[in-house]
Formats: sequence, C-alpha cells, structure tokens
Amino acid sequence: MKLSLCGVCLLSATLSAAPQTAAPGPQQPGPTQPGPAQAGPPPQNRAVPERATARIRGQVLSDAGTPIREADITLSGQQVREFRSDENGRFEFDRLPAGRYYLSASKAGFATPVQTVAISSPLVSFPVADGEELVRTVTLARGGVIRGRVVDEFGEPVVDAEMRVERYVYGPGGRRLAQHSTIAPGGWITNDRGEYRVYSLQPGEFIVSVRSRQFGAPVTMGAAGAKERAEGWVPTYFPGTTRVGEAQILRVGAGQQITADFTAVPGRLLRVSGTVRRVNGAPPSGLNVYLGVETSNSSGQINGGAIAADGSFTVGNVPPGDFVLRIRQPGAGSPDGEVASMRISLSTEDVTGLQLTTRRGATIRGRVAWDGMSARPTGTLRVSTRSTEWSPGPVGESTFTYIDPDSGTVREDDTFQLNGITGKVLFSLGAAAWTIRSISYDGKDVTDTGLDTASFDENKRIEIVMTDRISDVSGTVRDTQRRPVMDFVVVLLSQQPMEGISAARFTRLLRSDRNGAFSLRALPPGDYVAAALETLESGREWDPAMQKAVRSAGQRFTIGEGQAQTLNLELLR
Repeated sequence: MKLSLCGVCLLSATLSAAPQTAAPGPQQPGPTQPGPAQAGPPPQNRAVPERATARIRGQVLSDAGTPIREADITLSGQQVREFRSDENGRFEFDRLPAGRYYLSASKAGFATPVQTVAISSPLVSFPVADGEELVRTVTLARGGVIRGRVVDEFGEPVVDAEMRVERYVYGPGGRRLAQHSTIAPGGWITNDRGEYRVYSLQPGEFIVSVRSRQFGAPVTMGAAGAKERAEGWVPTYFPGTTRVGEAQILRVGAGQQITADFTAVPGRLLRVSGTVRRVNGAPPSGLNVYLGVETSNSSGQINGGAIAADGSFTVGNVPPGDFVLRIRQPGAGSPDGEVASMRISLSTEDVTGLQLTTRRGATIRGRVAWDGMSARPTGTLRVSTRSTEWSPGPVGESTFTYIDPDSGTVREDDTFQLNGITGKVLFSLGAAAWTIRSISYDGKDVTDTGLDTASFDENKRIEIVMTDRISDVSGTVRDTQRRPVMDFVVVLLSQQPMEGISAARFTRLLRSDRNGAFSLRALPPGDYVAAALETLESGREWDPAMQKAVRSAGQRFTIGEGQAQTLNLELLR
C-alpha cells in the first residue's frame, strides 16, 4: 500500500488495548458527555517537593557533523534556561528539577533541518528524572538565502522598502501566510541599490514581497486637504503582481541561494480615522490603535500610534485589504484597561468617521473540582485562556490584556479569578498526574467550543473538572523486514473532521524518542485515527490534504478515560 502525499510514507498501525491502573470507578468506553460532574472534594495529601538534581548536556552540530560555536540554546519546560555553546559546540544545563523539557538552538545563517523540526509543544518534549544526566544533540543546517533587487517602473532602485519572506502555514483556522521571523518583522530592508538579502531560511516554499516601510505613519495633509493623495509601494509579490494568488513560489533547499529580482507597483495608500469613547462618553486615555491583518493574503500588524486626548485617531499609509481595527493599551496594560475592535475593509478610498466604544475585559470566576485519589499538585496552579480565533504562531495566543501574577491562580479553596479577558476563549489548566475532563458554564459544556466573554454573565461561574484517570497511547515502528524504525512522526486525528480550534485537543503530532518509541498521555477520550510519517513540517498536521490522507490510510482506534493503547506500527513502502 502506498500513500502519495508530500513524498512521505504512511505507517499502518496494529492495536492492542490494555487496562491502565486508575482510580476506582467504571471505565469510560468513549467521550464523556457534557453535563454536571459528580466530583468529590479535592484530595488532601500533598506531593513531595521537587528536587533540582537532573542535568542535560550535549552538543550543537551542523548537518555535516561539525560543531557549531556560539549557538544560542534554549531549554524550556519546568524551567526556561539559555546557554551559548562553546568552541566545541557543547552546552550544559545542571540543577534541573525532574519534568519534561524540549531543546531548541539557533544561530544566524543556520536553520533547523525539516526532518528534525521541533514543534513548540510539550507533545515533543522529553522526560528527565531526578538525578538523571541526559545527553542530547541538536542539529542545525546551513540556512537558505533569497536575495535580489527591487526597482520601480523606470528601472530605478526602490530604496528603504520593507521586504517580506512568507510561507503558508496551516492551523485550526485554515491556511495563512506567516512571516519568516529570524529577526523582527520589518527588519529586511532594501539598501540604496534596491538590494535585499534574507537568510537562515529552512528548506521549503516561500513567497517574497515588497511594500512601503512606513505603514501606519500619520499623514500630514497639505492645502488640498482630504483630496491629497498618499502614494507608496503597495504589497507587490514576486515576480511583480499585487495579487498573492499570482505570486511565484520559491523553493529553497538547505544552504541554497535563490535570486528574485522584480518591479514594485506604486499605488495609493489609504487612511483610517475615527473616534473612540468610553461607555460613559468620556474620551479614553493611554490607548493605542492597531490594524491586524485579517485575510490570508498577508500577515503582521500595523501600529497606528496613540489616540489623541479628544479620542480621535488617524492611521495613515494603509494598503488595501481586510483588517481588524483594535483599540487597546500598549505593552502589558493594566487591570482596568479597556478595549474595542471592529472589522474594516479598504479598497480604493479612505475609511473615515469610525466610532468605537471601549469596554473592560470580563472578570471570570470559577472553581476547580478534583475527581480522583491522586495527590493534588503542589506549587502554583494557574487557569489560562487562549483565543478561539487561530492566527499563525502558537495556536490560540493568550487573551490576557495585562500582566497580573494573581490572575487565574487556583487558590487553596480551589477557586480562581481571571481578569481582563476579551473575545471568545478556551480555558486550560495544567496539573501533574491530572487532566481536564470537562469545563462547563451555566450547565453547558464549553471545553472545546469556548466562551464568548462579550455575553458572559459575571454572576455565573466556570467549573473545571480534573480527573486522574489519564489515557496513555504508546508504540513503536518497524519496517517491512520487521526491523525497528528509529526516526518518525506520528499524527493522531479525530476520526470525524472537526471545525476550527475545537479540534486542537484532538489533533496531535508526536516524534519518536531516542529509543525509537513514541508515547502520549492525556489524550481526550474518543475515536481516533493514527498514521505515521517519515518527516512532517511543523503545522502540516492541519493541512486538509494531509488530514484526508491520514483518515483514509491510517489506523482507527478508540480510547476511553483511564485506558491504555499500544500501537505496533509497520512502515509501508
């Protein structure tokens, strides 16, 4: 059997189920049903405090096997630590508490090879026990380069323009463009000859574009007033089109350099203006205006600057497109910060006279119920939220509008309070030896659908039910000759397609560990399909074509609460 998809092979799975030791009570054959949970009081016994006796050391190597000096290594997990490799590419992190970690490394001019792309998720982390010394090797490949020259219609160089190198990424919300972000967005600028050079690219497919650098800058009108036009470079994609659908895809290999010369298209840049008021009619203070790109044909955000004392604002030099106009405090904000938003579309004319009214973020109160006999975790537990609207980057960015060390903290009586939350959000709570069974609001299950804070009743409570009946999926892979396969990626999906970010808990991407095995704990009960690939680019598990192939050729299985499944996978050719 063969699967034709992205040049990778799928693996077939043979399943065997075995019961997992769990708290007394009936086994759940499938997903738990929404409704009030019958959870008892929280266990009173406490876990032993963690010790910091583990050590992780290793070496950063190029894909040719040579040491890379002065690479920046980041260790994330129970702690976040950084290290710079020595002249032999070696690094070491000591005095670590037991837990799960993952490593990443970077250096200008290098990129992570596709076959070893580390998905930034605990799903691909590795465990470290108390007193254990773990040796890891991090491999970097010489990054690809896209270089070229941009000129105007007369052949003159386009100077000081912003270059963007983007690639399509997939997520719960579909396909969108995301910027190559080795350095800050807007950092790739044409020089006095109109030349540019973007480096440290992973092997893959990219789209290159140029645009005016000063998007969002205020416009000073002359005697012509509102009739005066602001000209600039509208987003122009290689080989010279303003339509992203007509952009030419550039395929870059490891260490490869590609030249892309093209002509920028001039056009009118537009203005967005209006006023902002608080609910009581008073003009707001300390707020900024931002334009977030809404469509899939671009990425990034335009900072329009501060709102005037009388509540008025003007954002100049805006290219045509669809945006979300957001009003909020810059930086971390404050507990009583106010926000507002509005979707707008710009074509050929300015958008003026907008009126927005701010509101404060919601205060959400709730309780955590512990259903099981395991010890309640020690240390700080925190309930967090993430937006149900996916954007490139970490799935569901945090929706906190300010930094508050107490917001979301689970108190001794298992209650919590979240402050300043806006938009439609999902809730999460991480706790060792426990996992979320259900999250409910006003008798309705919102675990995977989320809660719209605009209609939230602050007199009602969220209930998060945790269980220690944790599922366990594990397995190994062999080729057709029954020989162990050591390096692979496993994709787990729900058998039935799910819309939007509600699929996030049921979509998993696993990498093989150093022993050629894979494992996953706390997969929600349900019906799944499993398939394994030789390699998979980060985020491609959300590609509809990939999901269709996995559901067609993968192995179906069902797992219940507290159950274990062992998958014996065979590599198909």
